[in-house]
Amino acid sequence: LKSVTLSASLTQIGYPSERGYNSNSVNIFNGSASLEKIYFRSVSPPSFYYTEDIESLYQEYPKLKVYVPQGTLNAYKNSDWYPFAKYMEEYEYADLPFDYISTDYSKDGTITTLQTATKGEGIDIVLMGDAYSDRQIADGTYKADMKNLYNNLFTEEPYKSFKDHFNVYYVNVVSATEGYEYENTALDGYFGDGTLVGGNDNAVFNYALNAISEEKMDEALLIVSMNSDNYAGTCYMYSPTDNDDWGDGVSISYFPVGEDETALEQVLHHEAGGHGNRYSLLGSEE
Repeated sequence: LKSVTLSASLTQIGYPSERGYNSNSVNIFNGSASLEKIYFRSVSPPSFYYTEDIESLYQEYPKLKVYVPQGTLNAYKNSDWYPFAKYMEEYEYADLPFDYISTDYSKDGTITTLQTATKGEGIDIVLMGDAYSDRQIADGTYKADMKNLYNNLFTEEPYKSFKDHFNVYYVNVVSATEGYEYENTALDGYFGDGTLVGGNDNAVFNYALNAISEEKMDEALLIVSMNSDNYAGTCYMYSPTDNDDWGDGVSISYFPVGEDETALEQVLHHEAGGHGNRYSLLGSEE
């Protein structure tokens, strides 16, 4: 095997650990001694998990070149594939259907602190968005949507009265394209039957780790604003990893930004405030 072309719909290579915090897969190219070319067709870099020193790959395959679609080089260089950066080249992917592809990933993963708790130990809420391009980060669209989420978080009791018990952050997440007309957004957001939505929870956890530590993840609420006008929402709740307190456990609430603020506020309170935040407010007094 001298050349391999990876599908445009590919989202992950390798096997992550339970939450994707650490990697535990082996070199998937092991034994391909003649490999010279890897072609990517995805404009959003797939997640890549590995355990060994990736640079050793080139001691074994010194002629290997990695080709990525034109306009996506920066995205790949700033992704899980960064150890391959000096071996990457762009190629003309003739049937790309996109009108616009992000090229600036310099703000990807940066965090903004919206408020810091003044009482208790501080309950962490991390906001992020999916299917937003670099230009929507630059023109303030992303920031406005994150601030809108924040402004609506504490308009309902008991959160309104306990607002000063929370730490709230948002993390920039740059997708290759805007919206969900095409596949492979940064968080792999999808729409199912009815109001079912979801995404790549491991990717969400990894972005959240820019704002909070892994030790605090069990008591965190993660909120993903999807760049769509659809009406939907789903919350995914995880069991605690290091204790038997079933009031703990990280949760991820996915829902579109929607058509208007009223719809957003309702689904935010239902999915994030209702289902998502299981951590005891009274416990935060301790």
